[in-house]
Amino acid sequence: MKLSTSYAATWVAVIIAYQAGMGYAELYATLPGEMTLVWPPAGIGFAAALMVGPRIWPAIAAATVLGHLWIAPVPLAFLPFSAAANAASVVVAVLALRRFVDGPLWRLSVRRGFALLCGGLLLSVVGASIGSVGMAVAGMAKGGLAATFLAWMLGDLFGVVICGPAVLSLILRFSGRDRNIRGLWRGGVAEKIAWLVGFAGVGLALAWLARQDPDLALPLNLLPFSFLIWSALRFPPWYTHTALMAVMLIIVAMIDLGRAGFDQPESVAEFATFLVLLAVMSAMPLLVSASTFERRRYARKLTWRADHDRLTGLLNRDAFEERVKAALIEVNRTNEPIALCYMDLDQFKVVNDTCGHGVGDHFIKQIAAALRRNLRPNDLLARLGGDEFGLLLRNCPVERVQHRVDTLRDRVGAHRFVWQKRVFSFTLSAGITPVDVDVRADFARLLSEADAACYAAKEQGRNRSRLSNHSDRELVRRHRSMEWAARINDALERDRFRLYCQPISPIGKLGGSTAHFEILVRMVDENGDLLLPGAFLPAAERYNLMTRIDRWVVSRALRWLVSHPAILERVEICAVNLSGSSLGDDSFHRFLKKIFGDTGAPCEKLCFEITETAAISDLDSASRLIDAMKRLGCRFALDDFGAGLSSLAYLKTLQVDYLKIDGSFVRDLLAAPVDWAMVKSINDMGHVMGKKTIAEFVDSEEIAEALRDLGVDFAQGYAVGQPVPINEFFGLPAARQRSDA
Repeated sequence: MKLSTSYAATWVAVIIAYQAGMGYAELYATLPGEMTLVWPPAGIGFAAALMVGPRIWPAIAAATVLGHLWIAPVPLAFLPFSAAANAASVVVAVLALRRFVDGPLWRLSVRRGFALLCGGLLLSVVGASIGSVGMAVAGMAKGGLAATFLAWMLGDLFGVVICGPAVLSLILRFSGRDRNIRGLWRGGVAEKIAWLVGFAGVGLALAWLARQDPDLALPLNLLPFSFLIWSALRFPPWYTHTALMAVMLIIVAMIDLGRAGFDQPESVAEFATFLVLLAVMSAMPLLVSASTFERRRYARKLTWRADHDRLTGLLNRDAFEERVKAALIEVNRTNEPIALCYMDLDQFKVVNDTCGHGVGDHFIKQIAAALRRNLRPNDLLARLGGDEFGLLLRNCPVERVQHRVDTLRDRVGAHRFVWQKRVFSFTLSAGITPVDVDVRADFARLLSEADAACYAAKEQGRNRSRLSNHSDRELVRRHRSMEWAARINDALERDRFRLYCQPISPIGKLGGSTAHFEILVRMVDENGDLLLPGAFLPAAERYNLMTRIDRWVVSRALRWLVSHPAILERVEICAVNLSGSSLGDDSFHRFLKKIFGDTGAPCEKLCFEITETAAISDLDSASRLIDAMKRLGCRFALDDFGAGLSSLAYLKTLQVDYLKIDGSFVRDLLAAPVDWAMVKSINDMGHVMGKKTIAEFVDSEEIAEALRDLGVDFAQGYAVGQPVPINEFFGLPAARQRSDA
């Protein structure tokens, strides 16, 4: 029978249960001298109050009065004391527990179990204090006030111990509040049937022996406890608690009736000894059940944490990958249409930068909840990274999948997020990869394709979705770029980058000098082939790998120069390129200071080249880096100068030593009057501001001659010298390459 949660139904349930408990106590647990071995109503009232709170006290008082009127008659003078003892003891115990125990009192745990035992002890003391006084007033305390108090207290406490857990577990079970713990136990249906048959068989055998040979039945009364331990280890708590209550109530009845080898206690001391022994016997199954529950709940909690994102409660990347792989195996068998979706919040970094990461995390939780609310039951959602989500759409045909994802996007976009009276709204970009059942698919490739489609959607304007298509050239290009990112990471790990040098010579004396040069970088691929920067740098910039490459170049260049002191002595300027991402990275600034300190390299021989575009896009970071490094003695060159429209406006802010005229102007200098004019203007302006000028892409003597006429200071290009390995540049034997290069 399903228990109603209404207050009126709770009243009725408590009154009925109380009558059953009082009837049992009157028939099978009351010894001569008004001593009650166990008072089940104490456990029933305590469990009810733990579930619904102290407000249940009128029902307990009414049930007590009703029980005394028709089940257990008492003198009229004792009636109010009995009602007060039963109701007040429960109220005091529950209020005390609420003060010292956090969370719902009915939640199962070992620690909370000990707290409830203390609450039961308080209940029995309060009830015995009121009840024993009432019995003395009514002339019922035949053994004295102290003996009456002790008997009442032990009866209530034993009632709480054997009936409280059972009633509480049954309420949790049939009200559905234990749904989240039902999967913790391993015992299956067959094992439960075997346990039940064995448990009932032992009970019947003991009943038969009690009639045939009571002395033999006495030691065998311990047999049911082995079944209780079995239940505690394998089954949910309500099995153990209910079975324990049944066993103990039967044993108490046998004691009261003097059956199965038991003798009725004739004194308060014997009475107390019986109850203490029974309480100890009851404690073992309860402790085993509680500790087993705690251990399994903790194990499940660890498993959950291993599979789920701590912030949002969604699946994490590893668990999502496992579930998707399992779905792919199933798809090969069922041909069910599924699709993998990669979703990324648009410009969420702005929130983290302006409001802080704590606020960003708060919004991520809300966004995850908004997505979860709009999923179908068989969809699978995961948080893959900071503001990235993965979604597996099952049983979703290709023609409907994009509409389904766009619906999710619209729901998130329509949601308004409030923080400190500020309202935020967010949009999603999504990439979708339908799974082709005719092509063997793997998770990494599918996610990579969805990721590429997502970033293509961002480049198209954000807040949209894009379906992956193998014939889409843009997606193919982006996918290859992502593959390049993996190759770059592998090359960094395996040290498969090489330093090259290209000379920079005074315009009047081209070639032959190694005093001024630029450090360049090449990558060795998996087959040992040399790759030019144009092949891998675009992917490195797109996937935030440039700072790692910059660190590798600066570190290797300085260590190489310091390890060749004779060459370092001849070097005047060693130019090293820095990317825009390194400019804005404070940790990179600290890295530069540390590497100078570790190597002892002379800072005045180093010139950092930063592109005009990178410098202007993060002017504050560029200025901080330039000021900090110039204090150490380093020099700076502004690379690709003239390519931007705002070069002149920002030049005064950046305290650079060299202007490198963009090669697009130098290459066509002789054929395009506009380029000639641009080179002349940049050169003249640089000289007026006290800066040296360097022309890039000087590939012929004729261009060099024209630059000489314009007054440019330095030239760099094939007419001056081609890039060569650093050892070759300085006339040293070629460096021995690693075997994996």
